[in-house]
Amino acid sequence: MPGSRHRGTKGDIAAAEAELAQIEELEDTDDLAALVAEIRSYGDPTPLLADLHDRSSREEARLRAALAKVPLWDQGLEALVAVVPPDRLRY
Repeated sequence: MPGSRHRGTKGDIAAAEAELAQIEELEDTDDLAALVAEIRSYGDPTPLLADLHDRSSREEARLRAALAKVPLWDQGLEALVAVVPPDRLRY
């Protein structure tokens, strides 16, 4: 069915247009254009983001496995990240 991927109602479209109208027009977009060009120079960000997500998941699994080997620690990775090291000046 043509146009079936567009699910916004007229009210949704009007609300989106009203939000867009509130955005101020940029005077100088050179910095933004340079940033976009830099991002595009790395290629399509979608597969790059997927690769980063995969690597992050593998690294998290590796850290969890290493943490499981630490004696007397059974609270998980999140608890370890939350630990605040003591201030070295106190000792």
